[in-house]
Amino acid sequence: MKLGFIGAGNMATAIFSGALKQNVLKSQDIALYDVDRKKSEEHRQAYGITVCDSAQALVDDSDIIVLAVKPIVAKGVLNALDLEGKALLSIVAGLTYQQLKENIRANNVHILRTMPNTPLMAGCGAVAFSLPHSFEPEELTFAKELFSAIGIVEEVEERLISAVTGISGSGPAYTYMFIEALADAGVKHGLTKAVSQRLAAQTVLGAAKMVQTQNKHTSQLRDEVSSPGGTTIEAVQKLDELGLK
Repeated sequence: MKLGFIGAGNMATAIFSGALKQNVLKSQDIALYDVDRKKSEEHRQAYGITVCDSAQALVDDSDIIVLAVKPIVAKGVLNALDLEGKALLSIVAGLTYQQLKENIRANNVHILRTMPNTPLMAGCGAVAFSLPHSFEPEELTFAKELFSAIGIVEEVEERLISAVTGISGSGPAYTYMFIEALADAGVKHGLTKAVSQRLAAQTVLGAAKMVQTQNKHTSQLRDEVSSPGGTTIEAVQKLDELGLK
């Protein structure tokens, strides 16, 4: 299937660049349209993808259209398109399944609302598929295979999408702040910024892998690091006092 991206922001770029890196898609399977022609051309040169002259031209040339524009313009974009017989995968935050339906002029459009995150670019993303949806089985299978190759996929009821946004959608920003804080502490105690940041990032990556693979509660994993009377438990208690949880 050919994917067409309307919008060339960070999330759209994370999806198609991640898919290319993981060899899930080939460059000829990806089309892009953005009002910023300069950005579109930069992506064409960087990734070898097709750049379309208009959003409708992209729709006509694609099997699944990924709506990746800013929420404030999303309804207007949908109203201007003829999506008859197409599949629409939305990554627009805050735009519900019902709102997507109401702003599409065509009668026969298959819709899937999703909430991805930017670590898809590194092949370690997280994506929620909102229920209900109207994708055909083969379209849903394709979408799951696409995102599973560059992260994990969870299906959740639409009423829970806001919670997903707070955890995995915005979560990378919180994690970057934590890594930065760890790295800054290392610099304060004499490490170079580069060494400290590598150690901090690898520590967070390793801790996440432990959570995923060890089948233990996070509190148990934390206790295994916190020797009685040691520096770790002292730091953990301080974080508790400061309201980390």
